[in-house]
Amino acid sequence: MTFPLLAALAQHAEPAAHGAGLAAAGAGEAVAHAVQIPWLWLIPFFPLLGAALNTAFGPWLQKRYGKRANHAIAIGAMVAASVVAEAAFWSALARPAHERFFEDRLWTMWQSGSLKVDLSFALDPLGMVMTLIVTHVATLIHVYSVGYMADEPAYWRFFLWLNLFVFSMLLLVMGSNFAVMFFGWEGVGLCSYGRAWPRARWARPSSTPASRPRECRSARPSSSASCATRSPTSRAAWPAGLAR
Repeated sequence: MTFPLLAALAQHAEPAAHGAGLAAAGAGEAVAHAVQIPWLWLIPFFPLLGAALNTAFGPWLQKRYGKRANHAIAIGAMVAASVVAEAAFWSALARPAHERFFEDRLWTMWQSGSLKVDLSFALDPLGMVMTLIVTHVATLIHVYSVGYMADEPAYWRFFLWLNLFVFSMLLLVMGSNFAVMFFGWEGVGLCSYGRAWPRARWARPSSTPASRPRECRSARPSSSASCATRSPTSRAAWPAGLAR
């Protein structure tokens, strides 16, 4: 009984395997003939540009024109990235299902024998949805951060890290190979630390005598109550905006 049953199962499995092979071949052909979109690189480029501008000119812009200039650059970069992502989405929606895989190859980063690694971006329907989520939600986060970080002294630094974080996220979502995705993955971790750094400096205020008020450095301070309320370990001693 066992052998006829196995023979029947094998007979029914052959057409299924043949169909799966044809489907895999069709999928490979679809990927091989991806639609080339020469402007996909603009989606991650705009956040990178915003980060570069705030890195190069952020302190000067904040000093001369105020913090409004810093967040205008960062938010403007995110709006531009969102517009390009919307353009890619609607362009894919207007195409037939087999033409909804986009690719944009910029250049070859390195090549060793048959191994070739390109700096390239790719979007399929799922990738497009994720790209829309990253760009649009990140834009809202930028807008919210304008008020939340209003008292931060190094305002420009926070927004450069925030722009760079979105750039890394887009590398992770849009990268067409593991090398580009790896750079995005590592960049997300680096930027997560960089965004928290301005506040992390004040997580444990110093209790050294040099950090205390002048009248509290002596062995017998004039007013112990005053020194207690102005102690560096109390939230009242923190700079404005860091005590919340």
